[in-house]
Amino acid sequence: MAVAYAFDRFLKYQEMTEWLQNIASEHPNLVSMSSYGTSHEGRTLWLMTITDSSTGAAEHKPAHWVDANIHAVEVTGGVAALHLIHHLVDGYASGDTDVVEALRTRTFYVAPRVNPDGVEAALGDKPHFVRSSMRPWPWTDGHRWPGLLTYEDIDGDGRVLTMRLRDEHGAWVEHPSDARVMIPVDHADAPRGAQRYRLLSEGSLADYDGFTIPQPRNPRGLDMNRNFPAGWDTSTTGAGDHPLSEPEIDALVRAITVEISGATPVGDAARKKLGKLDGRVALRMNGGAMSDGTGDHALATWTVNATRGTVVEVVAQHLRAGRATASIALS
Repeated sequence: MAVAYAFDRFLKYQEMTEWLQNIASEHPNLVSMSSYGTSHEGRTLWLMTITDSSTGAAEHKPAHWVDANIHAVEVTGGVAALHLIHHLVDGYASGDTDVVEALRTRTFYVAPRVNPDGVEAALGDKPHFVRSSMRPWPWTDGHRWPGLLTYEDIDGDGRVLTMRLRDEHGAWVEHPSDARVMIPVDHADAPRGAQRYRLLSEGSLADYDGFTIPQPRNPRGLDMNRNFPAGWDTSTTGAGDHPLSEPEIDALVRAITVEISGATPVGDAARKKLGKLDGRVALRMNGGAMSDGTGDHALATWTVNATRGTVVEVVAQHLRAGRATASIALS
């Protein structure tokens, strides 16, 4: 059953998957749906490839890359990515000249939900907000310090709200026209001598001493947007154990395909998806500096049935880094 979607709500993972599958099945000449990896909690990471296949293969055209929802609660970006998919297929079907020309001459790669685990937690019936991944970090056992763990739906009403506590030294007062609205004590409309409050996000409080309320970092402290190799540093908050330590980012960066033409492979596919590259997966710290013994590399082999002198072309393609070609004369 097709998922009806007017881009007026946020889709959970299963609904999004069904909607993407429906788009791909309805527009086989324009859209293909594939997996480029698996999340920490085991969800498939989906990639939509959109182009007019009658004018050439996707990998032979200049490309646009779009990904969304690398952070758990930035769900509006995910809706925008889904709407882009809709805009392209709908515009092509309706004869929009700009869209038709774009899909005739370009390929669009859209990864609408880089971080499905975090989004699923944020959209849950009892929401739980994290920065990115649901994997505990930096303590793998999920260790949490005493204090308030914020952004949790404690009372199960499906919302994460703000709590107010009476405090004569608090920085907030009720708005004189609407007590539901809090304004700073130095606001022009703040009444003099009004009850002051502290504001805290809804959450759970551990080891309360009856007075202080520390706000420690969330035990799930990863920021996957800081897990890319470029600019990675141990001093960057949430960067992870090492570059590409998180499966979602590892899959995004390392996905690579190779294809052979000019000769017929024996018992093998002409196009291979290699997945993540070898090398740089076990970084270690030596005196504060990262080191690894090998560079990134991947190996693909074919046995072909061809005569001597046949020229075989091999194309290696990375969705974000581009493509490289090599011509080999068989001897």
